[in-house]
Amino acid sequence: MITWVIPKDFCCGLICSGVLQNLNTTTILHARLVYISLCLFFGTLALIVKIFAQDIYNKLSFCMPNCHDMVCFSNHVTYAIMMSLSIFNFSILIITLTSTTLANSCYLKCWPLKFVFYFITLFICILAASALDYYFLISVPFLLIFLFVQSVYLIELNYDWNDTWYEKYSQGSSEFWGMLLISFSVICWILTICMLMIAYIYTKYFIINLIGFGISVMITIFSSSPLCQNGSLLSSSLTIMYANYYLTSALVVDYKEENYLVLGLDAILSLVSLGYLAFIVPDKVKADKHVQINQTEMKSFRQNRELEESKIDENEVVEKFTFNNTLFQSVLGCFCFYIGMILTNWQWDFSKNTHMVAKCIQAAMVFGFYVWTLIAPIIIPEKEFNR
Repeated sequence: MITWVIPKDFCCGLICSGVLQNLNTTTILHARLVYISLCLFFGTLALIVKIFAQDIYNKLSFCMPNCHDMVCFSNHVTYAIMMSLSIFNFSILIITLTSTTLANSCYLKCWPLKFVFYFITLFICILAASALDYYFLISVPFLLIFLFVQSVYLIELNYDWNDTWYEKYSQGSSEFWGMLLISFSVICWILTICMLMIAYIYTKYFIINLIGFGISVMITIFSSSPLCQNGSLLSSSLTIMYANYYLTSALVVDYKEENYLVLGLDAILSLVSLGYLAFIVPDKVKADKHVQINQTEMKSFRQNRELEESKIDENEVVEKFTFNNTLFQSVLGCFCFYIGMILTNWQWDFSKNTHMVAKCIQAAMVFGFYVWTLIAPIIIPEKEFNR
């Protein structure tokens, strides 16, 4: 039943990886899930500090002497936890890139040492309390990178979702998958209209939501037209819903109020994109093309004795691979900065517009990248676009 919602391989890997040993998953994938779980654990810890800020501040205010109220205290604790976690992830990445001999052990093993390293980093961040005042400025480039990657992979997931259902519909004799695809698309549009109504009731910036809704309608019409090669019903509906959610939450939610529903939805969308990235990025890349040539020759002339003598041992071939964790680990480090900001509702010196600007940027990225996937084959017809 769950595989109706998202692609089967992604679903099975996400739910069962590391639990059912007979699945075709790798140790690198297991390690990526552990890193994500580690971020979730400490993010949850920061959320607990936020919820029980008053009690914790009364008992542990000496840890942050520069903070004179519970809001400042909870924000700085959140910043310290997430900044140290980001430094931890980037450090793991740097070690794996600089030392090929330590790459495997550092990334997959040595967890006691890594935990010690993280807590030392956390302790240093707590001591450097003055640096936490500049958390937002430090995190800006990382936030932009994560928003970029999140938008791209949410759209990629939407396309895969649509392709999976459409393939089942086209290969089967039943109309069930077609009805399911249409039903989910209609549900996405109903939710989009509901968000427009919420904006009309609760915000004075309704005109911005109305413009976004108009753009959504035009995108849907264009994606369904014969001119568009990559248009699809479900992918456009999902993408439009995401963009309108970011726009509505930017204009409706007051930065002074604690809205845990929006916080939860932001975290879920970020985790969906991060989890999808973890599963589709290849675990390894070949570092030497000579290995491919030799493998091809051996397969083509396996019966030739001269080539049998130069046969490459399987262990040597494995050693020619290098781990491909640069993209995932970099995005994970940026994700930690992002979690630190949404946990504090994008507060920076209690600026009134930071959270609104950030959410509007998210909406613009989702709209922009999806429109690009629709018009790119038309603008550059000689280029082949593969997702």
